[in-house]
Amino acid sequence: MAGRLLAAACIAVGALLSHQRTTVQAKVSISRTVDIDGQPYYLPSEVYASFPETISDEVLPLSVITTNVSTITDALVESTIQAWESTDDVFTNSFLQGVLLINAGEGIANLSPSVLPFLQSKGVQKLFVSGVCLTPSSCEVTSSTGLSNIRSFFKSVLHLKDQSFSVVSASLDTDSSPYIGVPSRIYSEAADKNELPLAGVRVSVKDIYFLKGLKTSCGNRAFYSLYPRRNSTGPAVSRLLDLGADIIGMTKTVQF
Repeated sequence: MAGRLLAAACIAVGALLSHQRTTVQAKVSISRTVDIDGQPYYLPSEVYASFPETISDEVLPLSVITTNVSTITDALVESTIQAWESTDDVFTNSFLQGVLLINAGEGIANLSPSVLPFLQSKGVQKLFVSGVCLTPSSCEVTSSTGLSNIRSFFKSVLHLKDQSFSVVSASLDTDSSPYIGVPSRIYSEAADKNELPLAGVRVSVKDIYFLKGLKTSCGNRAFYSLYPRRNSTGPAVSRLLDLGADIIGMTKTVQF
């Protein structure tokens, strides 16, 4: 009898719940991994820039070249690309499918006739200009990261705008080693080396340091399960960030 009453009560409660309207707001974070000419790149869920709604559905990699000269020549563009190739291990010619030339100087810069044939020889499909004799482009660029795998890594991390960290959730065919997202060094070229001497330097920290938004294990699963996500970054890591370093991951506390 008690069992039947309990069942009836459950049915009544279920009926009441079915007639109630509730609104549930869930925070959904979606990241993805894209393939550009056979090389995987990680796109984080945090939005760095947005495109106007009127833009077409076609999306292609885009490289931005900023100058302050009165005349943009093919030699200038070529030297910029060569500098990227020699200092950065993320940039490839695949990112030259689209090029945005920006004149940061005063007035309107002239585009040398030799630039277009050179860009065509590099495989450029679309050219956008701003302050170079044409209407400024409205395109904005988001950052992307390359991937590499090193067995000593515990997990790959991404530094967010609010100074917290998130885990890079890239999943690809691997030998169980995590893929590590590395930011392009091109983004740090404009940094003042006197204020940010570590700009462009990628740093991994042992899994004994605290990163805001992440859990630390100190090499112990019980420790990882017991303590929550950290609400602040440790002073040692904060000092590295203040000097311009990019924290790309956490490494294991043992060598095997």
